[in-house]
Amino acid sequence: MHDFMEGVLCYNFGVMMKKIKDTITVDDLNENLAKFRYGRHDGQNKIPTDIFSKNSYDKTYGFKLSATNMWSLVRIFPLIFGQILQRNIEYLHFVSLIEIFKNLLSESFTENMLMRLENDISVYLTNFKLFYIDQAIIAKQHFMVHYPNAIRKFGSPKHYSTMRFESKHSYFKKVNHANHNYINITKSLSTRHHKFRTVKYTEYMCAFEVEEMEILNPIRESQTLAHYLPLDLYKIDNKNLIVPKVNLIIT
Repeated sequence: MHDFMEGVLCYNFGVMMKKIKDTITVDDLNENLAKFRYGRHDGQNKIPTDIFSKNSYDKTYGFKLSATNMWSLVRIFPLIFGQILQRNIEYLHFVSLIEIFKNLLSESFTENMLMRLENDISVYLTNFKLFYIDQAIIAKQHFMVHYPNAIRKFGSPKHYSTMRFESKHSYFKKVNHANHNYINITKSLSTRHHKFRTVKYTEYMCAFEVEEMEILNPIRESQTLAHYLPLDLYKIDNKNLIVPKVNLIIT
């Protein structure tokens, strides 16, 4: 999937922006992205404002974003500028690439779907050379030709994508950068991750009735867990159980 989000989509978006710069300028793009009201699921993947500049036109990957930000951009861009660019051939060509990418995210494929995918990829690459004569087809665009056969052999790319693993890895990179501790890094990271998951678990459990929460643990583990629980709601009783102080429902 990184072939698309950090390769083909970035590259195609950049060359498209060069073609439509008389209609949609970089300032228009930054201004509208800053004003866009993101949904609940996209709130954590907001595209940085003012990330693009006039110098972006001069670079091959001047409009490059992270994988998550690019995934947000390809869904947001048509909503913002679709009506203005609805008759623009470069924009419609970019939309066809987005559709190919969405199809690749399907849970399963039939032979008819794969044949249609092969045709869509062939049409996309042919039109790319027609619309952008001076631009070369990069290797990651060529890889698209092999996707249908790869799906026939290995199944949907969604099931062996590395994005979830890289997303998890980003958490550990942030923790290590914040710790500034390079002695026994694996222990530091695993400890911090264990504490983080404990807090997230207790937040989840607090959505239910507190009176039903009883965690059977040795006293040492109970005290460790109690350290991350709201002290005004929980206590350790004489049986080493973490129990609520009052009967209430946290909403």
